[in-house]
Amino acid sequence: WRAALDLHDNGRITFGEFTQALNRLALGGNVQKVWRQIDVQDNGYIELVDLDPDVGMVLQEFREKCVAHYGNMLLAWMQGLDRN
Repeated sequence: WRAALDLHDNGRITFGEFTQALNRLALGGNVQKVWRQIDVQDNGYIELVDLDPDVGMVLQEFREKCVAHYGNMLLAWMQGLDRN
């Protein structure tokens, strides 16, 4: 997700970003049709949860717990995950 699609690491991609990613990956076809099938909420962006609901929900829950405990993800990394 982050390496190929969400290059800005903001948790979502727009149709333009989606199209650019498919071009980078040398994938073609009816891009608009695929987009409409993924963006079922028609909000103009997709998130990981739209592509893989199980993984998206696990990561979202992990992030929420880290932020609740540490305040933000940077502090969670520094104080809870990277102890070296």
